[in-house]
Amino acid sequence: NFRKIILPSESTIHASTTKISKFLDKILRPKFYDKCKDTTIIDGASLITELSKYNKKGLLKSTTLFCTFDIRNLYTMLPQEETLDFLMTFLNAHDYKIGNSLPFLDVQLTNNNGILSTCVYHKLAAEPCVTPFTSDHPRHVFSNIIKTFIERATRYSSTVEAFNYERRSIKLMLLYNEYPSTFIEN
Repeated sequence: NFRKIILPSESTIHASTTKISKFLDKILRPKFYDKCKDTTIIDGASLITELSKYNKKGLLKSTTLFCTFDIRNLYTMLPQEETLDFLMTFLNAHDYKIGNSLPFLDVQLTNNNGILSTCVYHKLAAEPCVTPFTSDHPRHVFSNIIKTFIERATRYSSTVEAFNYERRSIKLMLLYNEYPSTFIEN
């Protein structure tokens, strides 16, 4: 049983404290980043980089399992002890994933007997959604979409096979969204 924590919340976008907040953020953010940079994952590419370092140290074994779970509606200012208690209760009560392969952000991580492999992870709810070619956007937007997908495939694919699979998936998704083949190939 958890006691309910009620915390006040209000919009302060145009409040007199906004400038102070921005000033403090400017001072504190670099210090915070300096202390936390070694343990912070900001995107799929940084996750792959950190896991590669872990692997190069010989720490990734065939028995290494990956674990992920979502905590929704957890206020970030909970006291540490209560947060840990909540986490333990959550893990015991909810379906969490532990295994040799799992999605994290937009990366699929797989431990193949101690060999780390990565590829792009596609959320079913988001696929194959992309800005349709027939939409009213400047042409450079469509070129940037293709470039971004290819760059992500290059960064996230640990094998040529994974990259080629992703490249084919990108092409199919673009064709589905009415991108002309000639535009895709250029």
